[in-house]
Amino acid sequence: MERLRKGLSIFAAAALLAPAGGALAGRPVFHHHRADHDGEEADHASDRGAKPAKGTAGDLTLRSRFLLDKDGNTQFEISTAPFDVGAAPVGNISHVELRAIDPSRAAGDDDYKDGDSGKEFRFRKEFEHLRDGGYFTRTFPGLPHGLNIRVEAKARGATRRDELEAKWVDVVHYRPDLVVTQVNAPSSAFVKSTLSITAPVIEHMGDLGAHADCALLIDDVQADIAPDMWVDANGSTTCRFTATFTAAGTHKLTVAAQNVRPGDYDTSNNALSQQITIINPIIPIYNASVTETTTVNSNTLDVYNVSTETTPDSHQVTSMTNVSQSRSFVGTIPSALSLSQPWKVTYADHSGGKDLSSVEYPSVTLDASGNFFDTDPVTGRQLAIMRSFDATTNTGSTNIGFLWPSTETTTFSQKTCTLTAVNCTPGDFTVTPTPANVVLADDYSADVVVDDGVPYSAHPSMALAPFGSTTPTTTGVCVNFRSGANKIGKRCLSTSTATFGKSGGVSVTAAQASQ
Repeated sequence: MERLRKGLSIFAAAALLAPAGGALAGRPVFHHHRADHDGEEADHASDRGAKPAKGTAGDLTLRSRFLLDKDGNTQFEISTAPFDVGAAPVGNISHVELRAIDPSRAAGDDDYKDGDSGKEFRFRKEFEHLRDGGYFTRTFPGLPHGLNIRVEAKARGATRRDELEAKWVDVVHYRPDLVVTQVNAPSSAFVKSTLSITAPVIEHMGDLGAHADCALLIDDVQADIAPDMWVDANGSTTCRFTATFTAAGTHKLTVAAQNVRPGDYDTSNNALSQQITIINPIIPIYNASVTETTTVNSNTLDVYNVSTETTPDSHQVTSMTNVSQSRSFVGTIPSALSLSQPWKVTYADHSGGKDLSSVEYPSVTLDASGNFFDTDPVTGRQLAIMRSFDATTNTGSTNIGFLWPSTETTTFSQKTCTLTAVNCTPGDFTVTPTPANVVLADDYSADVVVDDGVPYSAHPSMALAPFGSTTPTTTGVCVNFRSGANKIGKRCLSTSTATFGKSGGVSVTAAQASQ
């Protein structure tokens, strides 16, 4: 490691420096549902996942959902208002009847078949003379995922006295399961430095997307929050926070997905913690970090018209591969750099003997507060510079941070059918967004220069070690059903998930920097 000139002290973080209160341009904005909960695709960058079922009676719209959690309990909800948007139900629901059905049968109302013996799965519930208003809920144990249930309800609106009846079919879905997969934060930082901390959050049950409040806690006390973030079914998003530490010591950082709507399948994986050491800023130190995380989700659905068949009549495979990367460098020079001329700032990084990216800012001029911020919408690159100076003590510091966040998602779907399959359309397609990631080998290095007339430089270098496993965790279930006269068929769903990647980091202490 080259000795840093003029007492250079650059410390690293896993995310870009950013001031609190959203002063950094490009602070994350989370899309949210419209108040009427309809037309959601116009309000989200994407909106994968099942929606509440609906039934109409005159001008009255009823919505329902069956949500299955890890404990095997399914909550049924029915409302005259949209769910999860704060809308107040109107009118009154007076009668609700629920009945499990087999949608593959011609009649559609016969009891659902369950088990190899063809035993009927009987689920029938009726609730009468209800006077609780426009919302009703009950919880039932033992309902299988994917079960079709016919809902019949009687209700009246707020402005009419006569009751109307509505009928529709709903399906038992898994609740969304939000998982905080990683906390990207520096292992150490300076007192009074403002850090950006990021954490990927994924949904891996694959049925419903979810809203949640993503919170940063320092020593179990909330320090920042990204409210009302949205995560697609089988999707991911990244929580971004800022934090300032005013005292030296070791602290616990926790990122938690809280207040998940419409409830979380497994709350035990909603939070993740790591430690950070806060040190005196006059000690020269810097860190750099690189992370690449790959999440692969695959669903296979086989439909057999006859349960004894070994070849499915319909075979559909849908897989999604999400690769996210973060390359970051954050540092502090323990002096306020000169303002007598514009600065020159350059950054270049390399992996596997090949150049990854490079950028040069030939003329950086700070604003009146001593800050400079830049975000490149094409590459995602972010640069933040903050200069502080105390004229009474003639002391100061200069912070600089680079961040390259990027994500590449590939979706593949293929469906094959036999001629005897019902409602089966053969075809396949592949959708691959424009890649934004770079190719990372098993090593990483960078060259950083900040020049106010005399160049300050740092050259972090690190090995990238693998984590996770490419071997997927697979779950599957087969459900038998009656199709036509005395023919017993089955539907088999298999889901597999794998998360793996590579990461590395490097730190330079005061003793190392002075060598």
